[in-house]
Amino acid sequence: MQTYFDAKLKAEGLTMARARALHFLVQPRTWTQAELADELDIERPSAVRLIDGMEAAGLVKRVPVPWDRRANHLELTNQAKPLLEIIDQLAQAGQTVLLEGIDDHDLEITLTVLSKIAKNAASNTGGLT
Repeated sequence: MQTYFDAKLKAEGLTMARARALHFLVQPRTWTQAELADELDIERPSAVRLIDGMEAAGLVKRVPVPWDRRANHLELTNQAKPLLEIIDQLAQAGQTVLLEGIDDHDLEITLTVLSKIAKNAASNTGGLT
């Protein structure tokens, strides 16, 4: 499945890292480079390289934060918008394939259990020390 997505993204001039970044940047909020790095769970120097590449490709622009000379907000460009539709279509197609044959009830139970596991992991109540 990963190879399929990688090939489809590559055909559009994207990588999985860029697609993930675009997914977050389209959300209705402002993002700094540091916040995006944290959300993507990557080191800040890696985020800078990722954003440099996206900026060179015309997908994002850096906008200086007036109250913090060290920070930049990231804004999507009009050139990124068609790619967002492609990413969304790929995600929907992937979800359809992955959930084939799973009824809504089973999916609801699975999501509930996974949510509880994630909550336990986040709060360290699962017995981990």
